[in-house]
Amino acid sequence: MFAGLFLGVALAPLISNKFQEGTLIRAFSTVLATGLLLMGTGQSTELFLIASLVLGVGFGVLEVLGTAASKSLQSETASWLTKLNAIFALSAFITPVLFALAATAFSSTAGFYLIFAFAVTFALIYRGSDRVQTQKRLFKKPNRTIVAFMLAAVFYVGAETVIAGWSSVLVSELGGLDAQLAAIGASSFWGLLALGRLISVALTPRVLSPRLALPIWLALAGASLLTAWVSWAVVSPLGVLGAFGLATVAAGPCYALIIGLALDAKDSGNSVALTSTLVLAGSVGGFVLPGILQTLPEIESAALIAGCGFVAALIFSLAGSARTNSVAHSKETV
Repeated sequence: MFAGLFLGVALAPLISNKFQEGTLIRAFSTVLATGLLLMGTGQSTELFLIASLVLGVGFGVLEVLGTAASKSLQSETASWLTKLNAIFALSAFITPVLFALAATAFSSTAGFYLIFAFAVTFALIYRGSDRVQTQKRLFKKPNRTIVAFMLAAVFYVGAETVIAGWSSVLVSELGGLDAQLAAIGASSFWGLLALGRLISVALTPRVLSPRLALPIWLALAGASLLTAWVSWAVVSPLGVLGAFGLATVAAGPCYALIIGLALDAKDSGNSVALTSTLVLAGSVGGFVLPGILQTLPEIESAALIAGCGFVAALIFSLAGSARTNSVAHSKETV
């Protein structure tokens, strides 16, 4: 699935200047739905793997096009993306519950057909923009602002992936749940992530501007985990679990803010290519940081690596924002 996601993200900038935006979103919504249906109803391992690849391609293209489309909705892209990502998190939290209810009332196969029907219906009725997004050039040499936000995405996604991947282990070992109930950790992760995004929607930009909100959230996420790591010998298991929970809430709005601030940069170039570049950079972090953790797979190490990842994302996001401010100031002066 993640291989397909990588291909979809890389493909999006290449096809966005050849087909209408609305046509692409309708087409790849159908691709995603088809992959999901085949993955859920197929009877062979080979079909399952192929379907996962197809699902990933559809999701990758839709993520880039949907994120880039938000750039045209309003100037504060980061605020809009936070709202959009809050809906994503709520969906990730609620949909498995609804699917389980549907599977209980009917069957798991029927549940997949219902999701497929819903997705195809959306594809058929979606209209959106019928414009072709004229591209300039893909980023052959990103400027310093984009490099800073790319590195922020690398470390943020890596840190978030560590928490997401270890969520079931956390509730099992720290919360004392039986192994068969450990999956509740994944639902809890998405619920807390949604909570953070909803809080951010309420605060940004009414109370906090995106440029101020991002470092506050990243600092809170990093500080909660590093504090737990430093005091590991004396903090209780529930205290550690609370630190991970607080970090998850704080991490909620950060991805949308990083992408949005990069898209709002004065010298960011075209939005589809930039979005693809940032998502690809984030996928690198989602592989590297959890990979590093596998050399010493312990909860204490997870707190250290995820905490350091959030702090690194904080440093690079501040560098990107500072660079954006300096470029804007120089242009105003000229």
